Amino acid sequence: MDTKSYPANWINVYSPRDIISGKLDFYDDSKTTGCNDKRKIHNVIDAYAMIPLAAHIEYWNNTTLFDQLYANL
Repeated sequence: MDTKSYPANWINVYSPRDIISGKLDFYDDSKTTGCNDKRKIHNVIDAYAMIPLAAHIEYWNNTTLFDQLYANL
């Protein structure tokens, strides 16, 4: 796959209480190949998305997602 077809870095905001989301370590090419020119996944836990099942939409009601967006613009 051409490395220019996707972002070099990916910030993944997830909650352990969200049954749909999770860590994306499987897709982190830099960990599997040891190459610095591959995509790097940065998993960030949203500590405020805590209610089971509702955690999937709680991202929109707290600051973790927006703080990550702002910091990486």
